[in-house]
Amino acid sequence: VTSTAPRKTETIPNGVVLNSYMFRTALNDSFAVNELLKHISENGYRKVVVIHDNTIYSEAFKELVKNVFPAKVNLLIPDECNLSGAKTTFNVRDCRDRIRSENADVLLFIPGTERNKSAKDVVDSNVNSDQALAMLGGDTMYDSISRDSEYPAKGMVIFVSWHRSSPLNLSKLEKDASDLLSTNQINWRTAMAYDATQALIEGLRIAKQQNCEGIACRRVLRDILAHEGLKSDWGDPTRIVKFDSNGDREWNSQGLGVLVKVVSDDPQRNTYKFARCNNSKCDETTQ
Repeated sequence: VTSTAPRKTETIPNGVVLNSYMFRTALNDSFAVNELLKHISENGYRKVVVIHDNTIYSEAFKELVKNVFPAKVNLLIPDECNLSGAKTTFNVRDCRDRIRSENADVLLFIPGTERNKSAKDVVDSNVNSDQALAMLGGDTMYDSISRDSEYPAKGMVIFVSWHRSSPLNLSKLEKDASDLLSTNQINWRTAMAYDATQALIEGLRIAKQQNCEGIACRRVLRDILAHEGLKSDWGDPTRIVKFDSNGDREWNSQGLGVLVKVVSDDPQRNTYKFARCNNSKCDETTQ
């Protein structure tokens, strides 16, 4: 069990197939696409330019947006904004000029993590423009590069599987992190890894009760993970980790799947943070 499981490239209607022994506690990117589309519709955006590359993550995300977005918005995925040629053919100025020529409303950043610095060059160009556009991002943009730099991605809205709680309402995980690590500023990757570990521990506990031995326990554990709702101890007995038939996390209302926005943290120090959006339009945030 892992929260960052590699995926096969075989496509399915809402993502890609994992092998039968692989489960993901992070949400499928199809949820990100649908929530970002809601945000686009709420704000009346009509033309979206995608900043992308040739990584598996970006290619899969592109397929999802191509299947979902066109009925609602004009979607453009220009070669000039393909970051994969960052050292040779990619040129920020060419990407910026193409964006301007299209009269776009919003930029959607979906780079693989290895292309984040190149994506940030496009962010910088947009932030410093006298015609700066709204910015959206996949979870790879939930990164210090977006928040802590000379030109932060101010106003960028990003979908992530989880975002930390208000300081007045910390979960058990966040309290434990504060005690052990002297910080509760954990991110969605930490939270999903915690869920993965807790689901595995619970699955092994159930498997042990079935008195399985050797390699048979692997199959028993797989079947438990595939069919059971497993508790993850956040101090909330109702928090359940459950996977669908493709090995992806089922979405429920237990703090999963949120939009966050890059907002000012301390104006005097010019620092920024990720804050949870209170609605799909993301015109109000908390924390």
